[in-house]
Amino acid sequence: MGARYLAISWRAEDPASRTQVRAARVRLAAVQGWTLALERVGLCVWTSSARPLPVGPVRQGESLVIGWSASAPDLAGLPPMTAAARLADLTWGSYVAILREGSSSIWAFRDPSGALDALTWRCGALCLLADDLEGLPVGLEPPQLALDWASVAELIRWPVAAAGRSALHGLHSVSPGSLHPLGEPPSKARPIWTPSDVARRSAPAQPEAHLREAVDTAVRGLAGRGPRLLLEISGGLDSAIVAASLAAQGLGARAAQAVNQYVTQREGDERGWAKEVAARAAIPLRLVEKPVGALTESDFTELAGSVRPPTDALDSIRDRRFVELASACGAGAVMTGQGGDAVFYQMPSPAIAADLARARGLGALFGAEGQALARWLRRSVWSLALERGRSVSDLGHLGPRFWGEAVRRAPPRTPHRWLAPDSLAGLPPGKQLQALHLAYCQLKFGRSWRGEALEMLHPLLAQPAVEAALRIPSFELVRGGRDRGLARAAFADRLPSSVAQRASKGALARLYTQRVAASVSVLRPWLLDGLLAQAGVLDRKEVEAALTPEDLIWRGDGFRLLQAAQTEGWARAWRTRSDGASSARSRWSSSASESLSRSVRDPLGAAAAKPNG
Repeated sequence: MGARYLAISWRAEDPASRTQVRAARVRLAAVQGWTLALERVGLCVWTSSARPLPVGPVRQGESLVIGWSASAPDLAGLPPMTAAARLADLTWGSYVAILREGSSSIWAFRDPSGALDALTWRCGALCLLADDLEGLPVGLEPPQLALDWASVAELIRWPVAAAGRSALHGLHSVSPGSLHPLGEPPSKARPIWTPSDVARRSAPAQPEAHLREAVDTAVRGLAGRGPRLLLEISGGLDSAIVAASLAAQGLGARAAQAVNQYVTQREGDERGWAKEVAARAAIPLRLVEKPVGALTESDFTELAGSVRPPTDALDSIRDRRFVELASACGAGAVMTGQGGDAVFYQMPSPAIAADLARARGLGALFGAEGQALARWLRRSVWSLALERGRSVSDLGHLGPRFWGEAVRRAPPRTPHRWLAPDSLAGLPPGKQLQALHLAYCQLKFGRSWRGEALEMLHPLLAQPAVEAALRIPSFELVRGGRDRGLARAAFADRLPSSVAQRASKGALARLYTQRVAASVSVLRPWLLDGLLAQAGVLDRKEVEAALTPEDLIWRGDGFRLLQAAQTEGWARAWRTRSDGASSARSRWSSSASESLSRSVRDPLGAAAAKPNG
């Protein structure tokens, strides 16, 4: 899919800046697929013609919104910090706002859900903002674009770093909920919204009703955006809640069809539950078997041109089938239950007991709530009382088995702004764990095969649902000593009882392991002779051992190996691209000068001379 928007800002009073932006305009106009959506003094926004995004002012003010938002708060006359806070408080969606202060201070605010990517960089006198680099004309990329190997090593330590920072030199990632000056590094950004800030707010008086209303708001808002939906019903609780919300709000007809992709292994076959959910919601269900399949190099190269490794593209077989099914039934978007594990709290951890003791005193661990937690965690109450909650830095990495020396020697860094020590300071351990998993959920907005052709809608990761869950204590979310216990109670009247009370969850680890075993002839040279092994980012001996039938059976590292293979494909693509970038920029410089000499019209230069844009 590549980039869907590009914003360019420049100093309107500077002749050199105007000359460079005229060259950029000529180049963009010459590339098929780009449309000038809006221009102001010192600012223009271009969008992809293939999948255009709405671009417009907020109530005719100086602020602009790229993408979709549920409402348009009045931002007139507000400085960027105040305007960004107002957006975070009063609307939600999938957007990036461009906020201006005077003629030269321009900031980007990325919506807290992170559904629309935002990256910024400098190119000569220009400051640029886009959701990707793929598809942009040569000459508009960061001048010294290259792999940042320290950040690549961090991707192996913490895969969530792919969502938290750019692993390319000269390219800066705008964190969800942050206000970021265009062209500047992350150190200049100002956090406006973080999970920790929301988790510190007072808990709602009626948590069940609060959670239910928030989920309904998110489902209703996303379902009404435009294209008909292909609804993913896995058979689990989270996707069932989304389907039930659609039906309860009279929106079931927005779904052209529901799909359950099943595996025949008993631990992953959820067809029975999916049928009950679809029948209750009155949405037609299509059952599709998910084959093991064998992978090819194209599975790791086709989407590797994005600025981030395509970590949500690990199941190409599932994704391509979704695109076929959507085309057959006339759907233009996929709605999922992704993110429910983090939002509703599926994670069993002693950190929850630490939250309970912190909120209600140590004696609470010996009461009904503490005993229910102990049973769920299969621990004694005394062991929970004695154990301190682990910090977030101890959790969530890919696992040291595959770390190469470059990873082991590198000093650990905060992989995501939401997980910075100053952000998590004072937050209960259970809520730190939830913040970590929500950061990981950012990867769900990454590139995938189905996302190339269809809009991906994840209502449980939308701001209303996320904020509602963050405000509820972790021990309330697992009410009764059950994962997602509060969500089960809040939606029980809408769900088949077998799903609301279901204790198990479909497991696909065996499928991924079988898929890796069927693809060893491709994966062995891909990983063992690849860039990551050569750079010491992956431990070559451990990867080689993991790719044997015996190891795959006993340790089941298939999913991790697929993650490593996707990162390898991404690294190869960007090394090739950066190696050729210098000569391409040189060729572009001469052709741009020639194009400018033929250009008769200078609308941006003329606009810059006007007192009002």
